[in-house]
Amino acid sequence: MHGVQDLANVLLRSNRKFHIVTGHYKDARATSEVRSWCDASRIAKFMRSVRIGLLGYPMEQMGDFAIDETAFCPRLVLRFSGYL
Repeated sequence: MHGVQDLANVLLRSNRKFHIVTGHYKDARATSEVRSWCDASRIAKFMRSVRIGLLGYPMEQMGDFAIDETAFCPRLVLRFSGYL
């Protein structure tokens, strides 16, 4: 934890979002939380390079271009989990 207060002050002054996880390295809850933050960071980095496009315009009242976001997001994470 040495230097965390200084680092937190620098991040706060530069308006950067951050999160601190504390716990013993053998504590499953702490390591799980760190792993979740690392996974989220990798996905966010990958998503910055993703390009999704639509050619043309969807016709009104037609569902052929509709996307179920609830189903799409988990599939996207599973599809690209190899990039994590």
